[in-house]
Amino acid sequence: MKVSVLLLGDSHANHLRPFLDVVLRDASRRAVYHVQGNCLAVRGISAPHEKDSCALRNRALLEIAGEMDYVILASAWASYPIEEVRKGLGTAVAQLLAAGATPVIVKDTPSPRRDMSKCVLYNALGWRQENCGYPISEVRSRDGVYDSIIDEVAKNHRKVVVVNPKPGLCGEESCVTSLQGLAVFRDSNHLNDGAARLLGELFLLGNSNFMTQAGR
Repeated sequence: MKVSVLLLGDSHANHLRPFLDVVLRDASRRAVYHVQGNCLAVRGISAPHEKDSCALRNRALLEIAGEMDYVILASAWASYPIEEVRKGLGTAVAQLLAAGATPVIVKDTPSPRRDMSKCVLYNALGWRQENCGYPISEVRSRDGVYDSIIDEVAKNHRKVVVVNPKPGLCGEESCVTSLQGLAVFRDSNHLNDGAARLLGELFLLGNSNFMTQAGR
């Protein structure tokens, strides 16, 4: 089975690997993961003068996009300047579509941005019974502008696929830090492997597999 999917991004792309493994297996596809901490998935794409390792890596990887059916872009978007994200996504998507690949943009995973692992553990052990969740308003305040940018890019390019992991962890008022008895996060903002895998399984229960459409 040939590799037909490429993942680009930072540590928030890396923590999605178990999620994507579930989706890939269901679609009978293989992927290659190129992730680097603090490396925005689209850094350097709209700014060819940038010569840092992240920008150089991203540009080199986009050059092989034509060999892929899907290129997945994932990052902690709100950690980067708004205009860099906006311009970078627009340019990257245009390049991917021109190369014949389907762009997949993953909205950032919601997180409390504070370590809630002890709260989850103490509840599981029966030592306490506390609310370990956090308000969805925090997520909307942090990610809202960036989610809107992603939606706008998808509106302008109908072949773009947007994956939103937020409904798997958040309701109308709040978000959870445990899922089916499993702690969701390993720190303040990165998913545990087991939780990421479970999110992938739950995603497929409620959504069609976005990797079953393209093929060459």
